[in-house]
Amino acid sequence: MTKDNQKIAPEISLRELDELMAHKRRLFIVTRDIQNYENGAGRHQSWDIVKESRHDIRATVHAITVQGTPQKYIDEKLEMLYGLYWKHKEIADRVEGWIGQIDDLDAQSIFKLRYIDGLSFKEIANLLWPDEQRDESYPRKCIHDKYLREHGIT
Repeated sequence: MTKDNQKIAPEISLRELDELMAHKRRLFIVTRDIQNYENGAGRHQSWDIVKESRHDIRATVHAITVQGTPQKYIDEKLEMLYGLYWKHKEIADRVEGWIGQIDDLDAQSIFKLRYIDGLSFKEIANLLWPDEQRDESYPRKCIHDKYLREHGIT
């Protein structure tokens, strides 16, 4: 394979791999919060008692209800939530893109199952080698850790 045909993988760290699932969980939560605010769940209701008085009528007391949240507050909250969404999505997409560029199919499968699907190394061993008695150390040490070492990822 010539240099022109080689895939250029983005720089990635082990920390980014380990944090992928956390970013995906945060994406889910932020997406839900955005939907809630856009559908009106971020609005609240307030009430108060006021005294009405006119010079020709005796003072009367009324309870009033005021509904809604100032649009400025909703806009600021949505802006903050969208900022978080794009931050976590960018990181998750970058790591998933890096995993997709791994040429070694065994390594790519293990990285995908571990970091995208969230399986433990024991679950990966049972899934990929169901008929063999492999413990979690085979996919972890012999494929995952070996790939990281060979590619200088720390």
